[in-house]
Amino acid sequence: MAASLICLTGVLAGRVFPVGTGLVIGTDPTVCQLTLPMGYRGISRNHCKLTYDRTSRMFVLHDMGSTNGTYLENGTRVPQGMPCALHPGSRFYLVDKHICFEVRA
Repeated sequence: MAASLICLTGVLAGRVFPVGTGLVIGTDPTVCQLTLPMGYRGISRNHCKLTYDRTSRMFVLHDMGSTNGTYLENGTRVPQGMPCALHPGSRFYLVDKHICFEVRA
């Protein structure tokens, strides 16, 4: 199975997105590969980026300076500009749990 991101809740629930060399999530279709509707639940234009390292088999999540935050499943906010390693099966959400994702490899 290729590295992928599954949207569990929200407007894109049930959709699967390949991570490839990187996946930017936000509301700006000119820079994001996974685009949410403009103004959707406080998601920033360039909210976060997810990459996958094939060598370590880990995902790396970066908050791109979002206003309302990117959070791990346990509620911990991902620090802006700091990489956050995720194991396959990990979940994270944007702003609140109404837009939740799971990483799979």
